[in-house]
Amino acid sequence: MRMPLYRALFYELGHFHAALTLRMPNPRLAPDIHVYATPGPERDAFVTLVEQCNTRADDPTHWRLHLHDGARLLQRVVEERQGDFVVLAGRNDTKLATIASLTQAGLPVLADKPWLTDSRQLPYLAQVTTGSCVAMDLMTGAYSLRAQVMAQVVHTPELFGAFITHEGPTPAIELASVHHLAKQVNGRPLQRPGWYYDTTV
Repeated sequence: MRMPLYRALFYELGHFHAALTLRMPNPRLAPDIHVYATPGPERDAFVTLVEQCNTRADDPTHWRLHLHDGARLLQRVVEERQGDFVVLAGRNDTKLATIASLTQAGLPVLADKPWLTDSRQLPYLAQVTTGSCVAMDLMTGAYSLRAQVMAQVVHTPELFGAFITHEGPTPAIELASVHHLAKQVNGRPLQRPGWYYDTTV
């Protein structure tokens, strides 16, 4: 039995996390990707990164981007229904309101973090968490099968052993997450939009 193909739709991409969702081929996703975004450097960066994935020598993807711009983009996302779910990765100050609008209209959402940056957005959080349509964190590493298996192994002393409890010169395990201002994605320097540096956004 053939698995159904889901249609991904992208809205106002401001962060490279959006393009990273397309970095690998996915047999469950339809190759036609509809992008509703204002023309400019942010949309251009998304298109460039997806094209790099499509044209790389090893394990290329085959996404076909359909760009939509103009007025009333969010309203058109809802009305035109070019996708089965919406990917959001961009401005944080308006993200939760956008998630609420989309889920209230019956479109599931995958969005990068953070969703909530200001207490005035709490009413939107109530809408998102009480509606029948789901919104999920795009950064789903913790939910991956690999992460779950690793957690099981670490918590099984017969397999993993135990941690050294005495103080030594170095920790037994060290975890790090690197978020540099200067960062490379897909082998190229990442250019961040100006609003990335605004702490209110």
